[in-house]
Amino acid sequence: MYNFRPPNELPDELQILARNHLSGFIRAIQRVHPKRMLFKENPEVFNQKKQALFCIGKNALQMALSAQEISHTGFFQSFILQTRGYVDESRSLTLPNDWEIYFVSHPFSDEYTVEVSKQVLKKLVELPKDTVLHVMISGGGSAAFCVPELDLDLQIYNAVIKEAMVNGLDIFQINQVRMFLDSVKGGKLAARLENLHIYTWVVSDVLNDDPSYVGSGPTIPGIRISEYVLIWLRTVFEALELSETYHLLNELVQIAYEFQSPELHKQKLICSRKIFAEYLMDELSKLKIHSEIIDLNLEGNVEEVADRMLKTLKIKASTSTTNLKTTLIWMGEPVVKISNTAFNFKGGRVSSLATLMSEKLKGTQNLFFIGLATDSKDGSSPDAGYIITGNSWKHLAPLGGVKKIYKSGNSGHVLSSLGYGIQIKDTDVNLLDLYFVVFY
Repeated sequence: MYNFRPPNELPDELQILARNHLSGFIRAIQRVHPKRMLFKENPEVFNQKKQALFCIGKNALQMALSAQEISHTGFFQSFILQTRGYVDESRSLTLPNDWEIYFVSHPFSDEYTVEVSKQVLKKLVELPKDTVLHVMISGGGSAAFCVPELDLDLQIYNAVIKEAMVNGLDIFQINQVRMFLDSVKGGKLAARLENLHIYTWVVSDVLNDDPSYVGSGPTIPGIRISEYVLIWLRTVFEALELSETYHLLNELVQIAYEFQSPELHKQKLICSRKIFAEYLMDELSKLKIHSEIIDLNLEGNVEEVADRMLKTLKIKASTSTTNLKTTLIWMGEPVVKISNTAFNFKGGRVSSLATLMSEKLKGTQNLFFIGLATDSKDGSSPDAGYIITGNSWKHLAPLGGVKKIYKSGNSGHVLSSLGYGIQIKDTDVNLLDLYFVVFY
């Protein structure tokens, strides 16, 4: 399931140790597969007389297949908005003929995605009132299901989101921006389907596992736009000479705040980073690897995160009374603040942090760093993960140095070309990014 190309200076015994960590990771991922998690639910929930299915995000197809396998009564209508690049599209050829599956864009919605989103929305609204609708949401759902509010021009819609990313807004703030711009996010879809019986099933890829932020919560009210984000949005729309549009969108958001989920709407978090972390530690233990969770809510600017990691490593190293042999674990979503031009290069959160950690670990011995994207895709990087040692900085220095490579947005391309990449096939699970520091 993975192809590990270790750095040349990594001795054979450490290559084995690295592979064992990757093996533990894969085993833990398999344990939180959507089918395994859904099978733990009451089977009667998936065996209603008249039920429909709507899946969005990076794991949409796999969640749909899992639901289909669990259900004996089936679904009279199934809509799947699958993020491109996370499954083999040829799999769609073997699906039931009445399934509607669309391969849509990420992290920005394109014209095709908006068009199919509008088509699906129309059909959802037209579902009979006695329908039980199962909505399955995974990471990537925000871009996968997109219906701009007030028919806002898609170029403007995407430009505002891109500006939020460039300015370093975190995932919660970016999803607040998406709710502001979109007619189906932040519970707005639930308001349109108020009379349907809805079950929402969520695989969390956000800090604190707040389900209202996964896929920007189309069927889960709860997103509230902060004063900071509203002021930021007003400034952006004023710069675009769209002040009137801003005020209209703000009025619609205020209306959305008032919607409360009726009793017919239920939600369940079927997988979280906490559940995955418990399984991960269990699998590592089976491999005789002692591990310790440092932080499952790793957040902040990626440069600050690298500093905090180094501080933790120094404390662990200085306070240990014996030869330190342990693995420290972090999960989270650091913010990468890069220039507009960097969007054209190949990099992601994992490769960015790995690049910065190569400088932090400069000259160190008896430890190495592994970063992994749990969904098998680190942004636009060529690989899903990267391994860094105390000697990695030597290879980066001739290429302009750590800071230059990081700010270029090309960190994934550089690390992969140097042989630091870890290839992982489609995992069918999208959680937060995972980081190991292995003391040996």
